[in-house]
Order: sequence, then structure tokens, then C-alpha cells
Amino acid sequence: MADKAIALYEKMQKLNFSHNTLTYNNLMMLYLKLGNAEKAPSLLQEMKAENISPDTFTYCLMMKSYATLNDIDSVERVVKEIEGMLKVP
Repeated sequence: MADKAIALYEKMQKLNFSHNTLTYNNLMMLYLKLGNAEKAPSLLQEMKAENISPDTFTYCLMMKSYATLNDIDSVERVVKEIEGMLKVP
């Protein structure tokens, strides 16, 4: 089923279907469940390149991904990014 989900996502890209946060979050969750946490950061970069704003769940998935990869520096970077978003001007 994972192969079908990834194939569907790739087909959506080729057809220029609109992506949103939910699409990326679901794909990140799939990669985490499959033990492919290293694929989540590239999805976050793709989201940002398409001007799709990550939500709270996206950041939670990213922290889990980095923690799975034992990349604590990146977990801390995500926390700082969230803190920066929460600061009131």
C-alpha cells in the first residue's frame, strides 16, 4: 500500500494538482511509519519552496523525524523556528 500512496503523490505532482499541508503531513507520516525518517526533511523543503506553510503537526513530525535520526541539533533548530513564529511583534 505504501508504494501505491507514493505513486499517487508522484502522479499528483505530474498533473500539477494543488498540494497543501495535509498532503505533505500524510506523506511525512507514511515515511516515518515505514522507517524512512530521512525523507521528511526534503518534503519540508519542498513545502517551503511551494509556499505552503508548515503547521504545528508538520513541526511535530519534523521533530520526530530528526529525533529518529538522532539529529538533536535539527530538533533544536525546529524548536527555535517555532519559537520565532510565536513571538509577537
